[in-house]
Amino acid sequence: MSGEGRIDLNKLERELVGALQADRKYSRENDAKFRAVSQRVATYEEFREIVNASHLNPLERKDVMDTARKQPWNMVAHLGRGEAMSEGPQAGTEDQHSSTLPKNGQDFMRAWRQLKHKGSIDQYKYLLNIGGVGLHKVFKVEISMELLGEMLQVLRDGYTANDTEHVLCILSQLSKSSRFGLSVTFLSVTEKKAVTELFQQLSTSETEQSLYDISEIAKLYSCNAN
Repeated sequence: MSGEGRIDLNKLERELVGALQADRKYSRENDAKFRAVSQRVATYEEFREIVNASHLNPLERKDVMDTARKQPWNMVAHLGRGEAMSEGPQAGTEDQHSSTLPKNGQDFMRAWRQLKHKGSIDQYKYLLNIGGVGLHKVFKVEISMELLGEMLQVLRDGYTANDTEHVLCILSQLSKSSRFGLSVTFLSVTEKKAVTELFQQLSTSETEQSLYDISEIAKLYSCNAN
């Protein structure tokens, strides 16, 4: 048959396959949401990661047996035991520690929690090691209000005048995350105080050569830099 009355069976098949796949995806992600709620995950970031990973199947024992473990599962934790994580940001740091940089939010949160047990200074060095651009790549889609609040307090506690440009870069890049304004709105009183104190510290170290306008960045964080 030809003309307008012709039925395109291939097209119908593709549409049917697409509909079935969409239905399976919906059911899979919906089950993952209920599972995440039942596990009482601590943050929305964890909730989202469980849903996003709902299509993955756990490895069976036969899949990992007789496989040589040539490197630690968590390079950040491994390097954190030595001097690599204690040297702080400096020239060549990105190349030196490229293997420790997180590729996604899950990588970041794993290292972030481990460093939290050591103290905010190690977390501060971790943030500067990743840098503003690296953090933006990790949290481009979204950064939770809880994690943003923690980062701001860590930046406040670890800040030194020599790190001004690094910190401003981080603050500028994080502000480009989706729904950033919403996360800022729901910061706690303690976290908002940390933001104010951080920008006060930054203002005292501002130079004419700075690449960033502190007052403009402060507005993004609903803060007066003066």
